[in-house]
Amino acid sequence: MNSKVRKEETQSYSAAMGRLKAIVEQIEGAEVEVDDLEKVVQEAVLLINQCKSRLTATQLSVDEALNGLKQGEKPVVEEPEADDLF
Repeated sequence: MNSKVRKEETQSYSAAMGRLKAIVEQIEGAEVEVDDLEKVVQEAVLLINQCKSRLTATQLSVDEALNGLKQGEKPVVEEPEADDLF
């Protein structure tokens, strides 16, 4: 497993999805040894949770922007904080 993800690390949505796809291919191709399966599945769960969090945050942000437009507000575009980026 050359791409390890720890709890304190996050990565872009695209990178996380790419790693998840690689994990699925490894498992489906029987490339993961039984001894390593638990670690690989735990990594996948962490990546899935990161992706879900990113999607939820993006959905909330988009909804907020659209609701502002519906109420006739002038759209305000804010630069994301470095901590908000994956």
